[in-house]
Amino acid sequence: MDYLSAKFISNDINWYYIDKIINHNELLKFFCLDPTVIIIFLPKNFNNQCFMKNYFIIVAILGLLFMGCTVDNDELNYEESYLNTFNLEASEICEPYFFDLIDSGNEFGSVILSNSNDGETAFVEFEINMGYSLSEILILKANDVSAIPASNGGVIPGKLDKYDYNSIGYSKFEFSVESSMVLVARITVVDENGRSYVSWVGSETLNGWKNGSAYLTYNVCIPPNEPVCNVSAGSDVSISLTNTYVLNNLYTPARLGRYLIRQLDAGVSTTGTFDPDPEELINMYLSNNFQTFTTTYTVTGDDCSDSAVFKITVEP
Repeated sequence: MDYLSAKFISNDINWYYIDKIINHNELLKFFCLDPTVIIIFLPKNFNNQCFMKNYFIIVAILGLLFMGCTVDNDELNYEESYLNTFNLEASEICEPYFFDLIDSGNEFGSVILSNSNDGETAFVEFEINMGYSLSEILILKANDVSAIPASNGGVIPGKLDKYDYNSIGYSKFEFSVESSMVLVARITVVDENGRSYVSWVGSETLNGWKNGSAYLTYNVCIPPNEPVCNVSAGSDVSISLTNTYVLNNLYTPARLGRYLIRQLDAGVSTTGTFDPDPEELINMYLSNNFQTFTTTYTVTGDDCSDSAVFKITVEP
């Protein structure tokens, strides 16, 4: 059974507006998403006047009692258009913004918007699909919509920067930005038969525009700073020892461990670990005295660590 959209009734409880016809399976996903939801179901032949004057049925459903809600929210493939009140949490990762280029149902490419990590430069890339090639790009970057060259009919193409192309499928632009920018661009491509296709970038328009023009607002995304690691294991250490010194002074794991700790830079924590540890180093020495032994000293702190490499060469 299908249901028509329900009216938004009150802010006091979890009433939702569903902006399209949904079926039973989609409705089940909706309850799983919000187990306290209350919805009004309206039949397909719903008439608003009848609703106001005659009979109506209110079905109150508590999702906690709804059987079948055993699927984690992460497993639900949910279209954003289903819920007008559905909001995604802000991502900690900056991802490029994609916009498809379509004319008369033919998708001939895409526009990719991104920015530098410092947020000072925006990148606009045009990628054209196989079978098409760039012919012309009209483009303008503005700080706000008031700077768009437009009349009552829409954007004035002749006031945009023009770039002509011949048989290429990629172009990239860079713009200086602050927190956001307005991009106005019209792309023309040709297919293998010489037919032209035109698409504007974006879907935002101003009142009165009639020529199909549009623009796109891009908000700069700055990735979070990497945490600063204040832990230090000091500098790497290289030591040359005679075999006699080792036999007389470093003949136990405890003695070798204390000796290695004394080689650390001043201020380095002595609570780190050696890998391989002193006992393993001694066993390696007993197997072959004259060689270079390598061990890594690691100090761990708050969510980070640092290491220093020790190289001990034993000579005759």
